[in-house]
This record gives sequence, structure tokens and C-alpha cells, in this order.
Amino acid sequence: MNVIELIDFEHQLIAQTLTVAQACARRLAQPGGGTEPDGQELIGFLDKFISQCHQAKEYHLFLCLLHKGVPAVIAPIAKFHEEHRRFAQMTESLGSSWWLVTEGQAGAGELVAGYLTDYAALMQAHIQREECFYRVTLSCLDADDHLYLKSMFDKLEQEMLGIDGHTRHCQWAHQAAGRQTEEHRTGDASQAWAARTQPPQAFTQAVLPIAPERSHSALEPATGSSG
Repeated sequence: MNVIELIDFEHQLIAQTLTVAQACARRLAQPGGGTEPDGQELIGFLDKFISQCHQAKEYHLFLCLLHKGVPAVIAPIAKFHEEHRRFAQMTESLGSSWWLVTEGQAGAGELVAGYLTDYAALMQAHIQREECFYRVTLSCLDADDHLYLKSMFDKLEQEMLGIDGHTRHCQWAHQAAGRQTEEHRTGDASQAWAARTQPPQAFTQAVLPIAPERSHSALEPATGSSG
């Protein structure tokens, strides 16, 4: 696979995870919804896999395209990078709010449900725009670019996710999406979730500030919470 195909594979995986996020949001929004079995793993995926790894890969891809000297890529890349910062901030807020759910605080489920719902909607639109952009710019990359970027992708996976971390995150996403599909098919989601072992308002662009740019770089990887 070339690097655009690798990014596309991850986009498909993220799209699967967004269905899990939407299902989690629906359950948390219900009165007395309580805790959410996949909640902590889901937030970890949004932080580690998406913000810290996937979008860091895209950052290097953006830089490579900019270095190719194609003027038309400047505006959309700046927009995508701004959105990456927003997603990192949203994930950080999700992580800091999740403990309220685990503590059973009143209204916490509805709060996190709103965050997840808005995150999923924004991410779906973001991925659609990126995929259109990548299809147009693929021809800008030559064989050496693909080799360089693939090596950077491998390095990022090791640094951000650890040995076999990428595989573990992919497996979790597939399994979580599969559980959601099965529970939807059987129409007995509440019973299925109650039987599982529990592991340890809305977010809008209008209220979510953009992180200030640092003076030494107009583009730098977005980072979420490390926890």
C-alpha cells in the first residue's frame, strides 16, 4: 500500500470507531445510563490512535506536500491542521470529564454524550474532506516520497503506540464495532451490555477555541492528553 492507502485504511477504522462513539453517546444520554463499558478504551483510542498517531502521520504528509511546492495545497492543509488541533482539545476535554461518569456524578453521562456526538459528526465531515483532498494530491508524491513517509509512519507508530500498539488499537476498534453491530442486530443491547465486565453539553465549534500557534512554526503536530 502507498501512504495515501495507509491513511485511507486508518480513516475506515476511525469511521468504524465513530459508530461506537455514537452508540456510547446514546446509552450515556439515557436517564440512569450509568457508566459505559467501552468508554475508557474509546477515549484512549481517540487520544492515542487518532490525535497522537494518525494525525501526526498526516502532519508529515502535509509537510511533504508543501515541500513539493504545490500552491493549491496551502489553504486546505492549514484548515485540516486547525481541525486537528480542535480534535485534540475535544479529546482532552473528554478525558478530563470521563472520571465524572465513573464517579456517578449527576448529569455527567449527558455531558460526555454531547461531547461524543459532536466529535463524531465533526470527524466524519473532516475525513470526507481529507479523502477528497488526498485523491487530488496523490500524483504529487513520487516513489521516494512514499518510502520516506512510510518510514516516518512506522516510527510514529512505535513512538506513540508502542510495540504492536497499532495492531492492538486496530483489533480493539474492529471488536468494539462488531459488538455494536451485533447488539444492534439482536435488538437486545441493554442486556448484552449489562452482561459485560465493566473496566476500570454538546461541544460546538463556537465554544471550542483554537489553540494558539507557536511562533516557531505554522504547522506542528497536534497533541492530546497523555493520560
